[in-house]
Amino acid sequence: MSDIIQGQKPSEEELFYKQWGWETLKNNISTVNGVLKQYITINTVLLSAYLGFFEKIAINYWVKIVLFILLILSFIISIIGIFPFPINVSLNKPYDIKTYKEKRAKCKNLCLVLATCSLIIAFVIFLVAILTDC
Repeated sequence: MSDIIQGQKPSEEELFYKQWGWETLKNNISTVNGVLKQYITINTVLLSAYLGFFEKIAINYWVKIVLFILLILSFIISIIGIFPFPINVSLNKPYDIKTYKEKRAKCKNLCLVLATCSLIIAFVIFLVAILTDC
């Protein structure tokens, strides 16, 4: 004969963290969108300043080109990340909505990681080029 396991009512703290988890999951895409929008602004400012002082920056021409490409790449990836893709999901099917949202979140997170890496690599290359008089 098997023993019957009795469930317990969740505590207030457990309910709080469960609700918090749902809210965090729900707000994830909006948060990443906000960061990508800020990246677009940062990249626009950096590209404008970079192009304005392109001739005056005392580093190798090819290093300048690589830096420009990395900044443009970060900018383009950020735009792709916030671009709204059409929804081909039946709003009457919760599983389809969940699958769509998970795919969008993965895509946006990937764009965020790639844009961040491109920006960081550009800063590191620029710093090394300046410090080594390359």
